[in-house]
Amino acid sequence: THANNLNHNTEPLPIELDLQVGKGRFAEVYKAKLRQSPSEQFETVAVKIFPYEEYASWKNEKDIFSDIDLKHENILHFLTAEERKVEKQYWLITAYHPRGNLQEYLTRHLISWEDLRLLGGSLAWGVAHLHSDHTPCGRPKVPIVHRDLKSSNILVKNDLTCCLCDFGLGLRLDNSLTVDDLANSGQ
Repeated sequence: THANNLNHNTEPLPIELDLQVGKGRFAEVYKAKLRQSPSEQFETVAVKIFPYEEYASWKNEKDIFSDIDLKHENILHFLTAEERKVEKQYWLITAYHPRGNLQEYLTRHLISWEDLRLLGGSLAWGVAHLHSDHTPCGRPKVPIVHRDLKSSNILVKNDLTCCLCDFGLGLRLDNSLTVDDLANSGQ
């Protein structure tokens, strides 16, 4: 995508916020337009905005998303993270999924057994990849636990598969963790 090709550390991406699509304890999520230069075309993205006081939550989620081994079709596609100093905000920019989260989707739709199989199977693949200590090609990776897995933290993609999102409470299970680190927070 466009965002992956920019040196986003020097200046903010040309993003226009459109519509608030979610709100949690630590951040708000917006549907947004990422302008493709030099043309006037745009890519629809999601922007999760953390207030200045929630730096730790933003940094944790950014660090987890930045792990190259996290990439998987059932994990939300991460584009980039930005520190918006003028607005005193921290942004995570990701793929946008117009069907919304699983909680909202199940509230509004009656699903078939086949749809249930697609949704549940893809969710299981995402969690398995997250927890795995190796990539699909066999390379070692650090397992990650989500610690806040619920239907509002699962997005429904257009093909009726799921992807996990909201890694604010996530934890990388590397060898440096103490017992206190493992016991701290989460659901």
